[in-house]
Amino acid sequence: MRFLRVPFGNKSSPFLLNATIKHHLQFFSHSEVVQELKEHLYVDDWLSGADSIEEGKVKFTEACSILAKAGMTLTKWSSNSKDMVGCFGCKTCLNEGSVKVLGMQWEIEKDCFSFANYDVESQPEPISTKRAVLSCIARLFDPIGFVSPFIMYVKILFQDIWKEGGGWDEILPDHLLYGFQRWFNSISLFKTWSVKRCYTPGISWKDLNGAELHAFGDASEKGYGACVYLRVPQSDGKFSVSFVMSRGRVSPIKSVTLPRLELIGALLCARLVTFVESTLHINVPVCCWTDSTVTLSWIKGEPLKWKSFVRNRVSEIQELTSPSNWRHCPGRDNPADLISRGALAEHLMSSELWLNGPAWLSLPIQHLQHEQQNSNGVENCEVVTPCLKVTEAHSSVFEFSRYSGFCKAVNVVAWVLRFICNCKSKGDKDTGQLTYEELSKAKVKLFQSVQLEAYSQEFEALSKGKAIPQNSPICKLDPFIGDDGLLRVKGRLEEADMLYESKHPIIIPSGHVAQLLIRFQHILLKHAGVSVLVSTLRSRLKQIWSSCSKLEIHIPTCTMVGWLVGALDKISEALS
Repeated sequence: MRFLRVPFGNKSSPFLLNATIKHHLQFFSHSEVVQELKEHLYVDDWLSGADSIEEGKVKFTEACSILAKAGMTLTKWSSNSKDMVGCFGCKTCLNEGSVKVLGMQWEIEKDCFSFANYDVESQPEPISTKRAVLSCIARLFDPIGFVSPFIMYVKILFQDIWKEGGGWDEILPDHLLYGFQRWFNSISLFKTWSVKRCYTPGISWKDLNGAELHAFGDASEKGYGACVYLRVPQSDGKFSVSFVMSRGRVSPIKSVTLPRLELIGALLCARLVTFVESTLHINVPVCCWTDSTVTLSWIKGEPLKWKSFVRNRVSEIQELTSPSNWRHCPGRDNPADLISRGALAEHLMSSELWLNGPAWLSLPIQHLQHEQQNSNGVENCEVVTPCLKVTEAHSSVFEFSRYSGFCKAVNVVAWVLRFICNCKSKGDKDTGQLTYEELSKAKVKLFQSVQLEAYSQEFEALSKGKAIPQNSPICKLDPFIGDDGLLRVKGRLEEADMLYESKHPIIIPSGHVAQLLIRFQHILLKHAGVSVLVSTLRSRLKQIWSSCSKLEIHIPTCTMVGWLVGALDKISEALS
């Protein structure tokens, strides 16, 4: 079974129509009209143009003939030329004031895009909730980016609303409502605003000798954006500059440094100008501008010497554009600055910088070369950032090497902690024998002290939520900082029915304290052998041992073990 007609209204209808048209066009010789039908036909709307009435008539006749053979009749024609309208004949003609072109309002007689469809005054209820604000933002359709700074303003505001929290239908705080109302009340100003449709009035699109694409990128703590302009030479030696396209993004909620945001803005700039160049099918010189000297030095340099974040983005920028095409411009002359910070309607409509670019962009070529030479002076200066690494050395307050017993070391720490507590206390002082709680706190403090001395970098990384260095001796143990402030082994026993100390043993570095602990545990176990001692220690403590050699070294030095071994030798000789 197969369709004899292209169905409309189904989810697959746009695909089926597009596939049918492309299949039909394969039977026609390659011509300019066939190529335009392939590229400029969006569902059932075809957008095209011509440099003359004669060329327009040829395109009109050929397009109607090609699609008529597939049973598809092109209707609802419209043109900014009255002579061309007369050629449409009996075809349905839409030539009354303005028409919608892919969602944009096109004023036919003035040949410009207007924003009369930005009508949000018919909102049935006052906008006071997060849901209503988002609904209002979604009603503004701007595929080309004519009003990117205006939409960016409310996107930044909506991010602030999101950070505030609250439900979708809760009333917003007064300061956020005030900011939104300022933005909302200025929407109606766009009804009197318009943007020229034609990039090159009076010049054939096929004859763009000396034309250039200029792209600008910028970022702030609130957002980043990019915009593209077409610079075309005129007969009087000056240049006409036309706005082509723009894009803007809100900065991530997670804090990102400004140089990195500027780099992201430059990447968006490179992607946008590449998209414009391929869409317009023009092969003209491209120049990209940024007001960040740090970003410029990254783009001009070798990507491999930077960390992954910078390296990956610089590599993509250099793939899309040539590093030699990047220039520096002052921040006041960067139109992308309006996108990165957002702007209200009155500010955007009165800005010459936004639609026409910086003033020097329309001046003769020698002025632009002078601007580029100034920027080259900035680029060639190597950006040297002094880097001072401060390593905090954690030295233990207690000299544990002075103590020959583990209990003695714990008691000393406990007495010191009691003294500090008594000095701080304004009430009764602690006296008498050390309590169990004091000894427990002293033991934790002792372990924490030796851990900080041995694993200061690991403590610093884990406290900041970062991964510990790969070359760390405890990396394989997957350590974490427990509630008591001690480094513990994470392991895979989280769900096991065991004591917390057994599931997550404390990590004790090799050293004098570890030796004291081994000796203490050896005596506590009535001078047990190596295997018993290792099993007991590792059930609650994790010592970094490659083998049991340290235990074997300690046990022969134990006086009691030596006496017992000697006594057993005498008994065995008597029995033999």
